[in-house]
Amino acid sequence: MVKMSYSRRIDRPEYQRLNPFRNFLDQYTFQQGNPNLKPQMTDNYNLSYIYKQMCSLTFNYSHTTDNMTEIAKQIDSTHTTFITTENLPSINGYGLTLSLPAQITEWWNTSNEFSGFNNHFRGLSSVGYIDKQMTSYYLSSTNNFSLKNGWSIEVNGFYQSSVVWGTWLIEPQGSIGGGIGKSFFGDKLNMKININDIFHTQKTRGTVQYSNVDVKFRQTQDTQFVRVHLSYSFGKNGLKKAEHRVGADEENRIRTGH
Repeated sequence: MVKMSYSRRIDRPEYQRLNPFRNFLDQYTFQQGNPNLKPQMTDNYNLSYIYKQMCSLTFNYSHTTDNMTEIAKQIDSTHTTFITTENLPSINGYGLTLSLPAQITEWWNTSNEFSGFNNHFRGLSSVGYIDKQMTSYYLSSTNNFSLKNGWSIEVNGFYQSSVVWGTWLIEPQGSIGGGIGKSFFGDKLNMKININDIFHTQKTRGTVQYSNVDVKFRQTQDTQFVRVHLSYSFGKNGLKKAEHRVGADEENRIRTGH
């Protein structure tokens, strides 16, 4: 089956990107909003081929005007770097995505995705003319294993290659997560324990080397955590039978006129 779609979207800047107040990250770096920022408009085209309602291959093209792009600038007199957002005239993006779910065995179910994409940033900004592009890729996989006696295991992960965003070059990153589950009392009580980013590798690192700016940055967020989920399913068979009986009685009254 082949599907085609088109959409047009407008994205308006949030308050923080408009606020000209300086937000210091350290003594040499701060962020500053741009009150003259305009909304961006994106035209998005998709062409998908779906095989047996399972596997899918999708080609995507998007064109964005007035794209809100983060720009790093430098104040040479104070050796200070600040980050602001500007409207870049245009961005063109091409992408190809393959989604591949599969039932490997009766006890192993997997869902995988591979994406290759190219983002091309082009236009005049306050730091000069920008013409940067890069072809990148993204991989993700989720695997579920059903074991004996109500036990289950999940292993998931993702990897993203280097990607360019305006004047920024973001280095590769990825993470691995997992979980374990157990059902009790005939699958009525279910317990799951999930661990996100087990090895704490989901860190953002990158560089900006443009005009008079030469910056390296590293950002570590709280991506490593444990979540415990407990659920209990109450039986509704009796309720369904009662509803059926009431419905049958009502139908009999309509037929007999009583």
